[in-house]
Amino acid sequence: MGNFRIATFNVNSIRSRLPVLERWLKNNRVDCLCLQETKVEDGSFPAPFFEDLGYHVVFSGEKSYNGVAIASSLPPDEYGFGLDDGEEPSGKTRIAWCRFGDLRVVNAYVPQGKSIDHPDYP
Repeated sequence: MGNFRIATFNVNSIRSRLPVLERWLKNNRVDCLCLQETKVEDGSFPAPFFEDLGYHVVFSGEKSYNGVAIASSLPPDEYGFGLDDGEEPSGKTRIAWCRFGDLRVVNAYVPQGKSIDHPDYP
């Protein structure tokens, strides 16, 4: 694999950012786009939007909070959510990873600003 361009964007609600993403992706073709804070349940994730632009996409999200996605020009050889440490993923809506040959891309959403005891931290 030669050069592999990776970009990241905290979208803070993916549905409201689709017009911005479309313009940006058409002008800045990247091999991998990591998105955080998608704030959408999996059943409502706009996968066709990315597929129509020629991307493969993996995602995990929940309504109103968290959510991560990785869109890539190549299909990942492997992908998953959470830490990939053999345990059931507890942070599956905050960590997504994809493997492309020997390259592993990890996309993490790390919230800040509240106590660890706050209800936003499951």
